[in-house]
Amino acid sequence: MRSDEERILEMHKRAEQIGHKNDVLRMWGTSAVLVAACIVVIVLAGLAIPSALNDPQSFTQDQSISASIFASGSALGFVVIGILAFFLGVSVTIFCYRMKRSRKV
Repeated sequence: MRSDEERILEMHKRAEQIGHKNDVLRMWGTSAVLVAACIVVIVLAGLAIPSALNDPQSFTQDQSISASIFASGSALGFVVIGILAFFLGVSVTIFCYRMKRSRKV
């Protein structure tokens, strides 16, 4: 039979395990929501940017003096979507790293 001190020690140990489990679940939930938000932003940007760039009122720059690959409206949209996709890749990498680190503990 255990003494009172041993029972109290086990109770504190169990409370610490439950707290750690809750922290891990909260971290996973937060990371999953952030990754989902990045995906939503990229999809919405992919749908909204091409129509906004085809609008002649959206550009105030004179297209005749521009000598770059971004002179056409569609190229700029692809660049913006590419940058957003890069940030999504970074966030997914951080999410996977955190998952791996939490499984080691």
